[in-house]
Amino acid sequence: MRQITMSELVDLLEDRTAGARVLTMVARTSPKCLKKCRDSKEPVADLYPEGVERLNYCRFMVGFNYEANMQKALPDPDFKAQPIWKGKGRRIGRFVVEHVDTRKRYFRVRPDTDRDGLPRPIQSRWTNVHTGQEITGAELDYLKANVLSGSKSGNVPAIQYRLYGFDTVEQVVMHIPQENGEWGNDVWDILPD
Repeated sequence: MRQITMSELVDLLEDRTAGARVLTMVARTSPKCLKKCRDSKEPVADLYPEGVERLNYCRFMVGFNYEANMQKALPDPDFKAQPIWKGKGRRIGRFVVEHVDTRKRYFRVRPDTDRDGLPRPIQSRWTNVHTGQEITGAELDYLKANVLSGSKSGNVPAIQYRLYGFDTVEQVVMHIPQENGEWGNDVWDILPD
């Protein structure tokens, strides 16, 4: 396993990659929580004093053409992408998006799809940061329904695109075709920029 910063990884991908590329990525995120629980109105800080953490693991596509993908997935062939973050985001190369105000950089990915074109599920492990205990079962269902902030809308596009902050990505595996027809893997542990 090699160590590399996210900026060095993006430069490497820009140099090595033509078209879309499949990567396996591990990212640690801290989802936003509400101030009060939806059903009990109890302060979330009492339930999770230091918040919750989510470890994501999935195969992703990078270097894809967003508009072309959405035109295939949606019935409207004239689909045009809206500006990122209502004009507050800008693309930096094929893999990176930067927030104009905060200058925070994000890795732009799309979950890999199965043979039917459906996104493969993102495997997640949820943890209570205060206790270090994994959150599972009924507690996880309650957490998702009553504690985490976020949209309750059922309008989810067929292809879900995601942005991961450079500071959240811990490991990336690039799947590389070998001359013998097999696949090899380059594994990188991501260091802070």
